[in-house]
Amino acid sequence: MGGRTVYPDFVIRRKRDGKIILWEHFGLIHNEEYRQGMFRKLIDYHEAGYNIWDNLIVSFESENGSINVDSIEKMISLYLL
Repeated sequence: MGGRTVYPDFVIRRKRDGKIILWEHFGLIHNEEYRQGMFRKLIDYHEAGYNIWDNLIVSFESENGSINVDSIEKMISLYLL
């Protein structure tokens, strides 16, 4: 995508309809260089036809490295089951 190879964190085939969904988890968003790469990657995904909350899920860590497990479980229930 965008002239480069991109590896999402997860590639999931949703059982109910066979739709392929990519999941990207961004961990170091407090780092400016990482954040710029994250934005570029999201633009590349969009230009390749992957759209957030349609066939692309994104999740983030807080600055201390924690994640909101409740939020992750809700995304799984809403978009993957």
